[in-house]
Amino acid sequence: MRRTTLILIMLNVMFVALASSNITREMYLPTQNEVAEFMEVEDLSEGSRGEGWFWNFSTATITDGNAHRRYIHPLDSLYIEQLDGSMHKYLLSGDTLYWKGFENPGTDMRDTVTAVIMRFPFSYGDSLSDSYILKGKYYRQLYFVESGNIEVVADALGTIKMPEGDTLSNILRVKETKRFHAYMSPQSINVPLDTIADTIPLQVQTRYRWYAHGHTLPIAEIIEKKVFKNHRLEAEERKCFIVDIDSRQLQTLRNAQQRSIGTKSRNGITPSMYEEPITLPDNIQSITATESSRGVSLRFNVAHQATMLSIDVVDFGGRVYHSSETQNYPQGEYQRELPLAEIPNGDYMIVIVTDGDKENPIKQLVKRR
Repeated sequence: MRRTTLILIMLNVMFVALASSNITREMYLPTQNEVAEFMEVEDLSEGSRGEGWFWNFSTATITDGNAHRRYIHPLDSLYIEQLDGSMHKYLLSGDTLYWKGFENPGTDMRDTVTAVIMRFPFSYGDSLSDSYILKGKYYRQLYFVESGNIEVVADALGTIKMPEGDTLSNILRVKETKRFHAYMSPQSINVPLDTIADTIPLQVQTRYRWYAHGHTLPIAEIIEKKVFKNHRLEAEERKCFIVDIDSRQLQTLRNAQQRSIGTKSRNGITPSMYEEPITLPDNIQSITATESSRGVSLRFNVAHQATMLSIDVVDFGGRVYHSSETQNYPQGEYQRELPLAEIPNGDYMIVIVTDGDKENPIKQLVKRR
């Protein structure tokens, strides 16, 4: 009887720990004009995927104790992260967060296809993948194109020992991997990057982030960058950070850790992004795409009259398979049949632009199998 009771207690503790390990909007998104104080350290070990990890960061050697990172959201749905001299832009729509690319003093992004980077709540075992295209000018002289794919997975669960000596439980690690090609040219770039990918270095950026209940933004992070040419590693860079938590924040974090025990959340399985319609704060209120006998059947709702509406279908390399533009779209619900029955199997993006606003396209992903 005692053995049975012990097993039940262990199972209950395991269930509670798993159930409470998820990332909410409040944990992931910063407050207005928040400045996160990070300490750059020599190196951290990210470990591998799975449960029951113990990350001992208590002995990390500090190399820069003043690594500021600022977060701004000038609008309720727009967030800006200042990181490594660049401004990364994010758009929140409902429970979905989109990455809108980056800008810095030398790069002016003029045309972007955004990527889904997070859905809340994001629980242990959840994953998502999306593609993006960035186009612009480099120091107003060169044309710039970046095309790639972002994969996000909550792949590890465990406990962290912080430099202050505190041990924090129910820690969820999120791994974000961005694989992309970037290309610059004096002339406008009209060819899909996949047609010249063999001549362009492949860049891979991996971010490991650890999240704890009661703390906004990650409490630790590793940013790893690698460049491959002809399938060989040409260059790499690795930076590790631990958040600098003052005594008041640490007490709040301790209290939240206690409250998180026994807190249950919904099942962490995220619906397929190819089946779930998205809603954005724009003239197009909703969009869904399904396969039909002619190719793809597209449904969308126009909130108010649009003077122009364009629909493009592109693959991950930027090749355009369909393009159309129509003037004067009155308010209402529409269905359009896109003649794509003959396109090769693969993943495609449907991009809708209204009133010429190419800075804020609306995108839906579809699969052809």
